[in-house]
Amino acid sequence: MLNFYFGHVMLNYYYLTALAAVPFVNTRWGGILLNWLERRDAELFKVPFIRMHAWQVMIELSKPIKQ
Repeated sequence: MLNFYFGHVMLNYYYLTALAAVPFVNTRWGGILLNWLERRDAELFKVPFIRMHAWQVMIELSKPIKQ
């Protein structure tokens, strides 16, 4: 539907397995675990079915189409 109003629509998906790092964020290994899980998320989100489970989605819209 967004393609009807914009010539360029880009969706970026974030946070699926990375949420598992929340309890460990303030620990010594929290940052390392978070980075590792974010990389796993990037790989998982290449599968279209998995994308619908993302906790956050950034929508980038450009080139508006004049009606």
